[in-house]
Amino acid sequence: MVLSQLVAQLGSCLNQKPTIEYSSQQQHLLKHTASHIQGLVWAQTQTGEEILGVKTFQDSQSIA
Repeated sequence: MVLSQLVAQLGSCLNQKPTIEYSSQQQHLLKHTASHIQGLVWAQTQTGEEILGVKTFQDSQSIA
């Protein structure tokens, strides 16, 4: 699954009523985390770097 598809699926899950009740603090943390992931995906599309992957243009050695 492509990372952007995973983010989209995560976003749709957050918009649905959960089957388990989260506290407002947990809901905030989930949405905050999702927005960070979306930001990383956006940054990756802007720069061409594999931010969540193994390589970037500046450093071709493995960082995993």
